[in-house]
Amino acid sequence: MAGGCIIGTCPVCDDLVFEDEWQMTNDEKIVHEKCLLHAEFNQEETDIIADLQKRLDEKDKQVASLLRIIREIEQGAHPKLFKNQIQRIMKGSGESES
Repeated sequence: MAGGCIIGTCPVCDDLVFEDEWQMTNDEKIVHEKCLLHAEFNQEETDIIADLQKRLDEKDKQVASLLRIIREIEQGAHPKLFKNQIQRIMKGSGESES
């Protein structure tokens, strides 16, 4: 059971933090010892999700660009006119994958 003085509120679980159960995060927030591991794990997940969202946004832009080219070709434009544009789009696709 925690004891001593209350030194703050844990930003992870929103419970009170007592003087005998705290740790400090890298950004100088006071958290429960048990919450610190949970918060670090969640930050790693958050970073992964942000990276995946960025990649997805890039792919959406590439698809949109290719669809615009396809529409122009369907309306009678010659495909050779878009060769360089398509190569740039596809090159961007290769750079973002690792």
